[in-house]
Amino acid sequence: MSNAVFAQGISVDLMMMLETREQRSLTQRELFAKNRHASLLSATMNIPGPIKTSPILRNVFEEVMDVVRQHPSIQAAPILTTLYREKVTGPEYYMLLDLPAEVLKKAMIDIEQQHPWGRLLDLDVLYCESREADSLQFGREEASAIMTTEYIHSISRTDLNLPTRRCLICEEDAKVCGRSRTHSVEEMQAAIAELIENEREKVND
Repeated sequence: MSNAVFAQGISVDLMMMLETREQRSLTQRELFAKNRHASLLSATMNIPGPIKTSPILRNVFEEVMDVVRQHPSIQAAPILTTLYREKVTGPEYYMLLDLPAEVLKKAMIDIEQQHPWGRLLDLDVLYCESREADSLQFGREEASAIMTTEYIHSISRTDLNLPTRRCLICEEDAKVCGRSRTHSVEEMQAAIAELIENEREKVND
């Protein structure tokens, strides 16, 4: 099954990933320029290794995003804009909405924990810091034009006093396993493929 999940995927290198992250940061700033008081959902796949997307992985992403859009917190909030991008480094989905960032983050954590495929996505929630001090320092017009990543913040699980995400294989802290490369790419791909296949079998039963 691992071969099927990652078939037709194109390997990406570090430079491509760094460029994608820079483009993502720019997109986030551009979206916040529309409404700095809104919250921003920035959704991407959480796939280790050189292959970040494939037809099966895109389908997984789209199915989880359907669940996101149907969440009661999302349904009740005014959505200001949405944006979807399909890249070789993985699909990206953005939603700018009028909802407190903490409320949105708790909803996304609920999906990450409860949906069988939620662990395969990063559902990041960002907010823009108040710019009153900048108005005093730079003047109103200059402050209005300034928008850099240092003023955009992401809410983490620890900010909400919630446990960190668990590794797919050993259930230890996922970030620790990732940094130490506890598991090989092949092991992680096999675990991802098994997770996807198990859920598909349940749905088809």
